[in-house]
Amino acid sequence: MSENIDVNSNVQDETKLVQIKSVLKNETRDQETKKSVKFNKVEVYSFERCQGYLSIPASDNDSSSITLGMRYFHNEYESFISQDEFLKFKRKIDLDRIKTFLNLVEKGEITPLNDNLIERAKEVLSKRDFYEENIEQDLAISADILCPILSLEQRMEKLANLGYSREEIDSKESEDINLIRESRLVCGCICSKLNMVCGESGDLCSCFANGINCQIDRIKFPCSCNLKRCKNVYGMKRFNPKTVFDHYKKVLYGKNVESEDKPRKKGRKRKNTSNMRLSKRKKINNEQINLDDD
Repeated sequence: MSENIDVNSNVQDETKLVQIKSVLKNETRDQETKKSVKFNKVEVYSFERCQGYLSIPASDNDSSSITLGMRYFHNEYESFISQDEFLKFKRKIDLDRIKTFLNLVEKGEITPLNDNLIERAKEVLSKRDFYEENIEQDLAISADILCPILSLEQRMEKLANLGYSREEIDSKESEDINLIRESRLVCGCICSKLNMVCGESGDLCSCFANGINCQIDRIKFPCSCNLKRCKNVYGMKRFNPKTVFDHYKKVLYGKNVESEDKPRKKGRKRKNTSNMRLSKRKKINNEQINLDDD
């Protein structure tokens, strides 16, 4: 008997060590913070601004345009012991940018954005101490405030502050930008405008001459032809919003969309056994009635 008692006590002790996971929703588990990757050291390299030669500014209405880039080698280096220290440093920079943006709006030197965005920026700036201490709290500020689009005058001013003079700024970049802008406007063939049929006039059709198909996104753009007046041997493509939307769904949701779009195979219908039983009962009852009559 003593041995049995010892065995039972050992079993009870072992069951205490086993933690049974409950299927019910645990409130403490929901309150736990999400796991994320953190780095023990962050290195920041700062690069000085220079003339860019890299992009086509869309905000410039003037024929003269310049872009901003950065130099090949950094001019400042900072190292942070932890990621939290770096995030605090970055948070101060973001708050300073918000302050600078609001000052420019008050002076009228920058185009004001949506009133809701401005009010949100003012609200964040009024709680600056709170957001500097609580770096995990999102500022919820538009990128147009933290990284605004600079006008041509503001870009020129930045280059002037870096020591660039008007003579040192390369005007050839502006010429290249204008050439690229003009080339973007000239696209597609103009066969219909010249009262020609695509493919029949040889190399006069720019699409046929380059060995590509004609493209129609809307009426007479980019190609001026239509279905009746296009005999391009390379074909003609028309913009189809349904095809674009199907491609969007396929990329977003994966291959499951294809399986959903395919028609499902019709399975064999189950016979309604209840109706069959009722019909059999009716037959039996009718036979009994007939026998009774006989």
